[in-house]
Amino acid sequence: MHALKLAKVLVLIGLVTTAVACRPKPKPQVMPPAPAPADERTVAAIRQQFQAIDPRTIVGMVIKVLPSDALLAVGDVPTDQFKVGDVMGIYNTDTVLLAQGRVIRITADTVHLKYDRPEAGQRAPAEGDLAIRVLSSATQPRR
Repeated sequence: MHALKLAKVLVLIGLVTTAVACRPKPKPQVMPPAPAPADERTVAAIRQQFQAIDPRTIVGMVIKVLPSDALLAVGDVPTDQFKVGDVMGIYNTDTVLLAQGRVIRITADTVHLKYDRPEAGQRAPAEGDLAIRVLSSATQPRR
């Protein structure tokens, strides 16, 4: 009698183990590939798209990033059209917003931004991303 109970328990354990082992394993989530970094042609094309909507839009390329300090440098922009405190959006080449940053320093050929750290699951700005400043009605000069 005891041997019969033991046999039933062993058969039950075997069935449960087999059922668990045969269950399909979840497939790992595959993240879509990140868009390619911008080059001069990409920047020019995106600049043209944005400036067709508003000619005052400024599009530049992220040329250096210091992630530990959430700082980045933007090149290929008319630096004389910026002031400390201006806000720029940081986008990938698919024009998906990654972060926003504020101008903290302006040199002869670059604009330096302090950007908001990304939320969990979002990627941080990287070299080859785009920095875009769009003037809203609140930031337009008054006449």
